[in-house]
Amino acid sequence: ANHGGNLYFFGGKDRTLVFRLSDRRRIQLFKTFEHPGITITAIGLSDEHARTIDNEVVAAIALGSESGVVWIERLEQFLAREPAVLKAADGVDYHESAVSSLLFNHAFPQMASASLDGS
Repeated sequence: ANHGGNLYFFGGKDRTLVFRLSDRRRIQLFKTFEHPGITITAIGLSDEHARTIDNEVVAAIALGSESGVVWIERLEQFLAREPAVLKAADGVDYHESAVSSLLFNHAFPQMASASLDGS
């Protein structure tokens, strides 16, 4: 959702992340993987002054399930490493669970998984 041109809200019933974009930033990537009972979303921003690969900076990532948001965090806090650039993302279903693979920079993989019960 966008309020006032640059205030964004992401989240679910249990947690919400709110951040404000400066006029020089634009959302370039909004990629969502939907599986039965789970949604994983990556939000990428471009910044004219960013010094990252391809000028693409991932600002937040959310992993949610039917029982509510499992976690939603500013990516810098999640990875504890900067800069972080989302290069690829993929997801697969396995029985009642979903597993997603997220690749940052050139060789920095992260895995995220969740089941219908929110674990």
